[in-house]
Amino acid sequence: MNTDISIDDIINGVDKHEFELRFSPQVDLSKGVVTGMDTNLVWAKDGYETLTKSAILGILDRHNKRIGFFLYYLLRALKAHAELQRMGHHFPLSITLRPSELASEGFFNAVTQIFHDSGASAQDITLQLPPTLFDDFYNHLPTLGRLIDFGFKISIRDFYQDPNTLSKVSRDVIHEVVTPPGLGQRLTTSTKASDNLRKLVDAATSQQWRCVVDGIGNRHCLDAAAAQGARVVQGRYFGEGLTLEAARQLLDSQLSKR
Repeated sequence: MNTDISIDDIINGVDKHEFELRFSPQVDLSKGVVTGMDTNLVWAKDGYETLTKSAILGILDRHNKRIGFFLYYLLRALKAHAELQRMGHHFPLSITLRPSELASEGFFNAVTQIFHDSGASAQDITLQLPPTLFDDFYNHLPTLGRLIDFGFKISIRDFYQDPNTLSKVSRDVIHEVVTPPGLGQRLTTSTKASDNLRKLVDAATSQQWRCVVDGIGNRHCLDAAAAQGARVVQGRYFGEGLTLEAARQLLDSQLSKR
């Protein structure tokens, strides 16, 4: 992997359409269908595929290009979402966001302008943030409130704590939590992991949160998650990092079975 990259490399990569969306299906076990998809933007260029997000975002930060890149990611996701809808696939997409982007001046106006211009609905988009959001939660709250009022839903990824440790205000902004992948991966080998998942699923239900169990890599993990009350799951067993074409094929196969 080439780690000696510059801001010009990233800009050229955008211009040459080297960044591609990848999709991870979220499956509702009660219905047996995909009811959402996580998205990720990867640099699909030889030698760059495994470049970490932090490395890319660090360069963007130093050149004040972070928000511009997020808007590019958002536009790509909205285009893919519209294409999937035209094919009859209707469910929300999750877009990864970071608190530093949320805190940037003009973030709300820039994001909402895209929706006004495109006619897309923010109700179809889930903004997925890390638990570090709560480290400075009240400074982010005004922007979060405006985003929710505009129609976005807020998801917390890698969520692994007792909701009672959060303030009521912070609990109220959450629509969805996604477990750390490691929790799902350990379900068949760790009684503690199973117990912790049961507690988290029960807590999410009591808060009326959608709870997505990540890290489901095989049928045994799936059965173990279901036994602990999991309703929505994702992971390698259902496909991770799928191209748009692979995601379409999966969804078309799902439709053909109905």
